Amino acid sequence: MENIQNEKTHISLAEALSDFLKIDINDVNLDVNSINHYSYSKESADLDKYSVSGTSFIPLISSHFAISQDDLKEEEISIAEGSIKKIIIEKLSDELLKSKLYSLINFGSGVSGEEKKSPATLRGLVEIIIGIAIAAGYFSDLYWKMETKFLHTKIPTGKDNKTVLQEATQKHRLPMPSYEVISTEGPDHDKVFVVECTISSTLKTTASGKSKRFAESNAALEMMSTHFANHPKKTITLSKLSLEIYKTHLQGRDYKNSAICQNFNIAQGTNLIPCFIPSRFKSTGGWSGRSHRALAFHGANVLDLLLCFFSSEVIKDSPSEAKKIKSDIARRVIKTSELTSIITSEGIWSSNAPFQHIELDSSDEYKSDCIQSLFAVSFFRALESGNIDNLLSSPAANLIQRKVNSQPPSIKSLHENFSSMAVERYSKIGFCYEFKKIDENKTGIKLTHLKSGGEYLQIFDTIEPTNRQKRLSTSRAMLRLIDATEGLLPINETRNTDFSNLNKLSEFLFNSMTGERKKSSTITIIDEIKHETDRQTLEYHDFEIDELVETWANREKLSISQQGELLARIRLWHKVDTKIKPMHQYCFLPVIYDAFFYSNSTKSIVNYDDSPEDFTAESILSPPTQPPTPTAHTSGAIPRTTGAKPNKVQQTEINAVKSAPPINTNSAREYIQLRELQFSKMSVSSLESLWRERSTILESAEEAALLLSTLRFEKGIDFHKINYSSLISTDTIIKLELPSIFASNTHAISLDKAPLENDSPKEFKLDKSDSRLRKNSQITTRPGQSNFRNTVFTNYKFCCITDCTVTTVIEAAHIAPYRGEKDNHIKNGVLLRTDIHRLFDANMIGISPNNLEVFVSEKLKGTEYEQYAGKIISKGIKTDPAYSALKYRWEYFCENNNIEISD
Repeated sequence: MENIQNEKTHISLAEALSDFLKIDINDVNLDVNSINHYSYSKESADLDKYSVSGTSFIPLISSHFAISQDDLKEEEISIAEGSIKKIIIEKLSDELLKSKLYSLINFGSGVSGEEKKSPATLRGLVEIIIGIAIAAGYFSDLYWKMETKFLHTKIPTGKDNKTVLQEATQKHRLPMPSYEVISTEGPDHDKVFVVECTISSTLKTTASGKSKRFAESNAALEMMSTHFANHPKKTITLSKLSLEIYKTHLQGRDYKNSAICQNFNIAQGTNLIPCFIPSRFKSTGGWSGRSHRALAFHGANVLDLLLCFFSSEVIKDSPSEAKKIKSDIARRVIKTSELTSIITSEGIWSSNAPFQHIELDSSDEYKSDCIQSLFAVSFFRALESGNIDNLLSSPAANLIQRKVNSQPPSIKSLHENFSSMAVERYSKIGFCYEFKKIDENKTGIKLTHLKSGGEYLQIFDTIEPTNRQKRLSTSRAMLRLIDATEGLLPINETRNTDFSNLNKLSEFLFNSMTGERKKSSTITIIDEIKHETDRQTLEYHDFEIDELVETWANREKLSISQQGELLARIRLWHKVDTKIKPMHQYCFLPVIYDAFFYSNSTKSIVNYDDSPEDFTAESILSPPTQPPTPTAHTSGAIPRTTGAKPNKVQQTEINAVKSAPPINTNSAREYIQLRELQFSKMSVSSLESLWRERSTILESAEEAALLLSTLRFEKGIDFHKINYSSLISTDTIIKLELPSIFASNTHAISLDKAPLENDSPKEFKLDKSDSRLRKNSQITTRPGQSNFRNTVFTNYKFCCITDCTVTTVIEAAHIAPYRGEKDNHIKNGVLLRTDIHRLFDANMIGISPNNLEVFVSEKLKGTEYEQYAGKIISKGIKTDPAYSALKYRWEYFCENNNIEISD
């Protein structure tokens, strides 16, 4: 009987939804508890996961209606969008109240009849219902049905009532209107405010509203209706939603870019000029007298919709916090600097940009608007095709999705232990954090900066009896350090902690974090920061630490140079720095540079009390099944990553990597393809866990470089996946001392032509091991480098590719990468002009080992370097280059340029 009743409820819900939304919903799997009021039960808090989508849907279609009105000026679009959105919500709320669906909604026993029918309650229910329909896959159906429902609706598009009244009084040279609450009525939870609007002793009106703001607006409207009836009020009649609005009124301007079209799933050959028209040029190149800002206005809502789709997995474990989580994710993922990086990463912003001006080139806001405009056009194209997946599957949207997937669902997902908190905290600023057991009394923390590939190993002496306690102790020290680095360490800890033994680690963190932001910043921003800090008079030199910390905690209104000085002096007090660096460098630390973004995390997340902690081994090594109850020190927004040890799902994925066929059973290329397929199917957390075990699981340097490339891509650092060969020579990979697939599997790859010579052990033998000396974890020495250069110069005299004889610009180049003194061999070197040397190392110029023919990458086609293609390099005076070295380098050139090597 119960099953029959549930089935009837499912059918009844689907029918009621279909009738209300006017679309055919046949999904009998709808959750019968999904359409309830928040007051009904604790589970009703999960309704936020639907409300998020509904909240984004209405502004999206409202802005589409607004920009589809040809008679609206650009500055009127925002006002019109607000008016359209208000009408849509009011009409849908009214229809819901009269619908059969409303009778199926459950309310809590404490909700009064008036509350059930209040505008706020009805609006919330409408948003939930729309979200349910979207989650069930009816986005396109619902979108076009809404167009039909509101087509030809008349919408007042004037300014708000108080602004209109103020303009009217100014026009008639009357005093400014004033507003005063003269009475309140009703209980606290349902108050009604009565406001009097006064212009003069003879011009007064009163009106009521659910809030002071609404009451004042109604009083202003009453004043306009009574005393200024002739004041014009603009209205528009909604026309059809245009999918080609960006193609109209282009006035002969044309801009086409195949890379942009490919990255945003826009048809090749589309004129993209409307996405780039600055406001100052709209009169000569605009569409309907508009700039790109109109499209950007709609594109911002498109991005908000993407976040709703992509964050569904992130919020599913904390549905009751869906709105907050989505808001936090939005601040991270679609902030101006992140959108600007899309242009920078893809080379979209270059010399062929349609509008050239120094202010535009340096304006992140303008570039961000351009990206939003492109997302708007991508959305129109998806609607035109009838498949919203065309928007969701574009490379640009994929980048947004990857960035969303790397965000935390909630601070609640953090373990309440220092180990996982340190992993999360360092992940937030771009580092992979892993433990290294040195010996019984020493534990190491190895940090890898994913952006630059830099690594650092910090060793701690520990007296704790167990590995678990060692990890907690060292992680607590690492959390103290990052708090001190960002000026967030509590004063009592400041006085009791000396960081002078962590100066080198602190320097590594500082250089990695500031270097990343400098590299991604425009020259204008860098110059502005330097100019600002250079002209700033130092003002905190006589502050005590208490004053510095208090001022830093309330720094929101301080200039960037003042913040830089504050943080510099706090770091010096902590002994994080041994001396103050140039002041402008501190401004590139995330806590200052990204302050507007990380506003929720500007306080320590660590409880430094020494009270005993009740941790189990499992709580340290893997996430809890249910999120723990938040405590005072778990506030803030910290990106999601894995704990110290992979969980079951991650371990399964890692085991699949372990069980791959040995290298010698496949050709090198096939083996790389296998690994690439495996890595592409792994989650970010699994990739991070695998990275922590790379030295014991991976068998080759190529695999490690491919893993790093995949991890960077999946975390949204790179727009497109970098070819692993570009990372093979980074210190991060070299330090692993892993063999090369190509060096260890030469039997699996043959060449068409016979080698020029056979190597003998007495001449030069390719050795894959890395025997370089290291001064410390950051510096690698190259003894014998000057001798190598002199030796190669005696063998060639000039660049063997360009025949250049100017010794100032000629360098001795290693053919096989330098891995120690053994590689400083005359047969492992050639003389190359400096620029050719760089291209040779980047695998953009290659030398065939068969006949010494020069090959040039397709990436250099059309450049001055194309002239060297087909040239035979000059042979050495004393001896020719080693075949094995040339072959080793040739494999990389072929792999990097998709050149097939015949078997």
